[in-house]
Amino acid sequence: MLDPPDSLRVQRAIESLAAPDLGTVVLTPTPGTQSGAVLLQDLLELLGFPRQPTWQVLTSGMVDVTIDILRRRQVRILYVLRAHRLHDRLWDLLLVLAERAHLTLWLTLHGEGPGLAQSRRLVGCDLEWHLPPP
Repeated sequence: MLDPPDSLRVQRAIESLAAPDLGTVVLTPTPGTQSGAVLLQDLLELLGFPRQPTWQVLTSGMVDVTIDILRRRQVRILYVLRAHRLHDRLWDLLLVLAERAHLTLWLTLHGEGPGLAQSRRLVGCDLEWHLPPP
């Protein structure tokens, strides 16, 4: 979803969609994170799990655990706010979560579109671009 004016109204509207018990999660990643482990911890914290100090470096086991939890919690929709600020490697991670946990991923880009490297991550994905209502 593109939010060209970077409107607080749009961000608040998306945040209001959060209903983890009903399968909808709205993630605001830790600002400036370049770490997949931190991103996964941000997500799991929304689902009620404490941060794991041993999760310093992203591993396939961490990804598998997160996918298992998303499936068990029946998360069907994941909104990621400020996705344009994430490193393109983290877009890869989010796409893996979406595919393997069978959820719909909404990447929200505020004030700017995706970078070239981010756009390349979306090649071959079934995607739609949405603009917020005026």
